[in-house]
Amino acid sequence: MFRNRSTGTWHLALGTPGLPSAAAEVEAELRARRINVSVSDAACHRLGLESRGLGSVVRASVHYDNTEAETDLLVATVEELATPR
Repeated sequence: MFRNRSTGTWHLALGTPGLPSAAAEVEAELRARRINVSVSDAACHRLGLESRGLGSVVRASVHYDNTEAETDLLVATVEELATPR
């Protein structure tokens, strides 16, 4: 059964005390939980990132074959990472 999914973006103030310091750290945390993401940097995506003052971003491509549980895990993990420790 096809379920509608959308692509979303979020912003973490990386480097804020208690939050991850870099996109690579977020990627490592997500991958440790078996959530597949990638990091893109401004060198590869100048128009989209440099104009917004972003050096790098974490990309999660949610697709029709992802389960609702996988999507929920992604959201819960990003919420956890966005909460200062």
